[in-house]
Amino acid sequence: MSVWNSLFVCPAIRKPKNLLCSDHHGKKSKVSSLVTEKHFSKFTRASLNNGNGNVSAKANDDLKVPLEGESSWGKGVGIVNFFQGKNIFITGGTGLLGKGTTYDVSLQTNVNGPKRIMSFAKKCKSLELLVHISTAYVNGEREGIILENPITMGENRRKDRSPFPRVNISDEVNLALKSGTKSTGYDATKDMKRLGMERAHLYGWHNTYQFTKAMGEMVIQETRGDIPVVIIRPAAIESCYKEPVPGWIQGYRVFDPLICSLGKGQLPAFLCKPDTPIDIIPLDMVVNATIAAIAKHGSKHMPELNIYQIASSVLNPVRFSDMFNYSYEYFRSQPLIESKSSTRISYYDNLVPGFLKQGIGMN
Repeated sequence: MSVWNSLFVCPAIRKPKNLLCSDHHGKKSKVSSLVTEKHFSKFTRASLNNGNGNVSAKANDDLKVPLEGESSWGKGVGIVNFFQGKNIFITGGTGLLGKGTTYDVSLQTNVNGPKRIMSFAKKCKSLELLVHISTAYVNGEREGIILENPITMGENRRKDRSPFPRVNISDEVNLALKSGTKSTGYDATKDMKRLGMERAHLYGWHNTYQFTKAMGEMVIQETRGDIPVVIIRPAAIESCYKEPVPGWIQGYRVFDPLICSLGKGQLPAFLCKPDTPIDIIPLDMVVNATIAAIAKHGSKHMPELNIYQIASSVLNPVRFSDMFNYSYEYFRSQPLIESKSSTRISYYDNLVPGFLKQGIGMN
C-alpha cells in the first residue's frame, strides 16, 4: 500500500524500482488486483500514462509483479536471486488478527515471518532500509505515556511492570508445537486458540495478535545487526481520510461491523463508557507517515532502529460516543438499503443494564 500511495502523492517517486508482493496462495498478487479496482484505475492512468491518456507498454511492464516462486520478467531468475544485491526498500507488513487465528499460525506469521525477512535482508548487499509494519498494541497492558522505544528480547508488558516472567520465544514455539500434537480437528484449533490467549495474558498482552507481533519486534531488534530499520506502530487502521478517495478501505474489519450494524438498525445498544477514546487512525495517514519515515531514514545509511507510533487518542481523540453519533448522523442522510429507520444508540458501562436488573430481581 505504501508503494502505491507514493506513486499517487509523490511525483518525484516516478515508479517503484521493483515490487515484491504475492498473496499466501501464490496466485494473483494483491498489487496487480488492486490497480484494477475502480477507485485506483484513474490514479494509475494519471501517474503512468504516456501522454495521451493511455497506459504505455513500458508502464505496464513496470507494473508487473513477480509472484513467489515464479520467474521474473521472463527470465529463469528466482525471486530471491533477483533481489539480492539490489538497492531496495523492504516492507514487512505480515500480521494475522489473533482472536481468529491459532497460536501456532500466529507464531509462524508474526514471529518467524520477520525472522525470515531479516535473514533475506542481510543477503541484499546494498539494502538501505527495512521497514516493518507492527502495531501500537504491542505495548500491551501498560498504561500512561508510552514512548517510542524498542521491545527488548524477553521483555513482558504486564501492567504491574514486573520484570518477570520473561518471554522466551523458543519456549513458546516449542510449546505450540507440542500442544499441536495432543488433539486433532476442531479440538486442536480450539485448544491452540485458547493457548495463545493464555500465553498472551500471562505476559501482559490482551490477545495472541498483540503478543506475537511484539515477539516479532523482539526478533527484529535482536537480529538486525547493522541494517537500518524503521518500525511503524499504527493504532487500529480505519478507512482513508482523503486518498485515494475518502472512506475507502479493503475488507470489513475493526469498527466496520459496528458501524454497519448501527446503520442497519441491528445495534440498539452497546456495552462501553461513552467517553472512552478509541484509538483509530485513517489508512492514508499511516501510509503517508510510512513514506515520510522512509524519506527521512532511507538516505542516512546509519545502522539504527527508529520507531514511529501512529495514533490519535492523545492529541485528537475519537470517543465511542463520537463514532456512534457521527454514524447516526451519516445514516440519517444516507440510509442503508437494508435499514428502515435509524435510532441513536444506548450505552451501558455495566454488564447488567438497569432494565435487565429489574427483570431478574437485582434491584
